[in-house]
Amino acid sequence: MVSAFLDVHLCLSLGNKGSFRLCRRSEAGISQDGITDQQSPRRLIGWRPSQHLGRHLAKVCRAAEPTSETHTLDQGKKKASMSLIENCRSVTKDDIVIPDSSAVQQHKLPPLVSALKASAEENAASFHFPGHNRGRAAPSSLTQLIGVRPFLHDLPELPELDNLFTPEGPILDAQKEAAKLFGAFETWFLVGGSTCGIHAAVMATCSPGETLILPRNCHISATSAMVLSGALPKYISPAYNFDWDIAGGITPSQVEKAIKELEMEGQKAAAVFVTSPTYHGICSDVGSISQLCHSHEIPVIVDEAHGAHLGFHPQLPRSALHQGADLAVQSTHKVLCSLTQSSMLHVSGNLVDRERICRCLQNLQSTSPSYLLLASLDATRAQISENPKNFLTKQLNWLLR
Repeated sequence: MVSAFLDVHLCLSLGNKGSFRLCRRSEAGISQDGITDQQSPRRLIGWRPSQHLGRHLAKVCRAAEPTSETHTLDQGKKKASMSLIENCRSVTKDDIVIPDSSAVQQHKLPPLVSALKASAEENAASFHFPGHNRGRAAPSSLTQLIGVRPFLHDLPELPELDNLFTPEGPILDAQKEAAKLFGAFETWFLVGGSTCGIHAAVMATCSPGETLILPRNCHISATSAMVLSGALPKYISPAYNFDWDIAGGITPSQVEKAIKELEMEGQKAAAVFVTSPTYHGICSDVGSISQLCHSHEIPVIVDEAHGAHLGFHPQLPRSALHQGADLAVQSTHKVLCSLTQSSMLHVSGNLVDRERICRCLQNLQSTSPSYLLLASLDATRAQISENPKNFLTKQLNWLLR
């Protein structure tokens, strides 16, 4: 029977991003793809393979059906086999913790969260990655720690979940909503942390041999970005506060000096890189720096990894984008509430080619992004959107009392 065949952990290679799943349907009959099960008809959903592949699978499935020889099995083996088949045939709450829809809040879910929820709740037999098979094969040591629910939602780039590199559905909708909230022209979700965003920002603005102006106390990702892009550094040494034993930000006058020094050498900076706020919370005057750089048609990249919350309260500094930065990289997981390793890259203005950013991100990001990370970015955006002007009021009042 087909169910016996489905019990095997089957992995099919269908080329780049090719995957499908088998899903139960209530009405009896034969699926149009040629795959049948007299007791539990199933249909292909999501990506639809060619008819040739469907016929091939049907043949393989029929080959797994019992023959006259299999009827010679003793009754005990038959019962054990049927028990195993039934375990495969039924996806129950005992096997997987399926969220109770009645427990979900009634308000509209964020687009990517909604798509992930709907896909995870399907009573489906998976013929795609990941190998833990919706938690069935998850390591017990980890399920004892976090349960099986995260594995149920750990899904690959299924058609209904969209594609991170060419988004047309829920990822595109989620990124548009994020851009609107943070004041960007366009926003990209990152699953490789802000390091990935900084790499993409530098690679999108600097070609081999061009110069990047940046502070000496920049994050190591800025250094590795120069290695990847072939850019050459023009360092600015920020002032050092010996009372606090920390380095500060950079000033507009320091940036202007660096630009003029390059001009005297017959060169022009490809971009200016600013870390604001620093790890210790020191913010630079991004507005004045942006104004200065734009007068020379030089784009400004801001490592705002520790400042995703800026701009959402009048007692906080304005965000880099609101001060005129062209590219801002934010670690949404650091100060806001997304999962670790999830970040955002924002672009504003017209000095940076967005297509070049897309190409760089496609080279840098995984082709198997975690949809848990992506959904957490969407959920965090929605969390802030409920009350963007006051969502930090309680925390700041507590800190400033």
